[in-house]
Amino acid sequence: MGYLTQDILGDGLIRTQLRQLGGTPTTKGMTLRVDYVGRLKDGTIFDSSIARGQPFDFTLGSGQVIAGWDLGLNGVGLGDVVKLSIPAALAYGNKATGGIPAGSDLDFEVTLWAYADTNGAKFANYETFGLPSYWLEYFRSTNTITESKLGLDGNDTLKASGTGAIILGLKGADLLIGSASADLIDGGDDDDNLQGGDGSDLLFGGKGNDIISGEKLNDEIYAGDGNDFIHAGNGKDVITGGDGSDEIWGDFGWNTYKADNDNVKDLIVIKSDQWLVNPIYGTAGNSPNGEKCDIIESLELVDRLKIVGVDTTELTFATARAHDLNGIGIYAKGALEALYIGTELNLGQLQSITSGDGSTAARANQVYQYGLA
Repeated sequence: MGYLTQDILGDGLIRTQLRQLGGTPTTKGMTLRVDYVGRLKDGTIFDSSIARGQPFDFTLGSGQVIAGWDLGLNGVGLGDVVKLSIPAALAYGNKATGGIPAGSDLDFEVTLWAYADTNGAKFANYETFGLPSYWLEYFRSTNTITESKLGLDGNDTLKASGTGAIILGLKGADLLIGSASADLIDGGDDDDNLQGGDGSDLLFGGKGNDIISGEKLNDEIYAGDGNDFIHAGNGKDVITGGDGSDEIWGDFGWNTYKADNDNVKDLIVIKSDQWLVNPIYGTAGNSPNGEKCDIIESLELVDRLKIVGVDTTELTFATARAHDLNGIGIYAKGALEALYIGTELNLGQLQSITSGDGSTAARANQVYQYGLA
């Protein structure tokens, strides 16, 4: 699914919105800072500020640029990306210049990074793209950001090429892939696939029915609205399903499942750290005294719990204490696997929504998804 819109601006000039954030539109007399790529109609690139590593500044409507730019970039919002399809008459006409043959129709992809008027300058930043400043500050406090990837309004594939990336999918059904270091990944709208990589990642599903994989180390996952499917991966993860019917796998390690009271059925799947072989260690028996016991902060009677690696008949329930918290413990063959610390359910109710899976496939780590039917 895409969100591309086109405006016919007259005299054959067409503006296609590749990313539209809804910010204050540009007006004549503003100084704009843009990045651009210029192409001939056969796709040949004849100019690119990105290749030079130097954004371009000009005053809108002053005649400093070709007429197609003055007309086409009027009314564009901060952070927007547009494609301008410009007829020769609004470009260089019958004059050949800089690798552009005479009489050429041109295409430009332009990103508006900043503008200035009599009220001062305004620059696109992460908040422009919907990322709350407190999350950025939190992430920056412990991590180094080396690159940013920003999606358009279509279906993007964005992959970190270095270490320490911020990847924002924005609109569209996106595939977003992190690096081996800590990344901040936000899917935005629509049904996204987020893959955190091997670092301690901060993952936001946003709206839509998302697939979120934390992979290794200690991740924080916020699935957002929609029916989401989450695998947190190995590590000490904190997971919030958000509104919607979610299937949440903490996978191995001490995980915390945050409150998610939306009156909709969720499935929390807990892998037994004691009875399943953790591929990282190559052995089972990794939580004999509840060291990797998961914490469940809140539940509803419509929710379901699944303990993978043991049969339902091998589960027992009793008051317990783990990680300096008190609650109802879920034991798998005597090993403490999870601690429910909420107040919504009593022991009998918790037992009624909990089942095990001791099948051959489950014991071999070959079950990946159950579904919520």
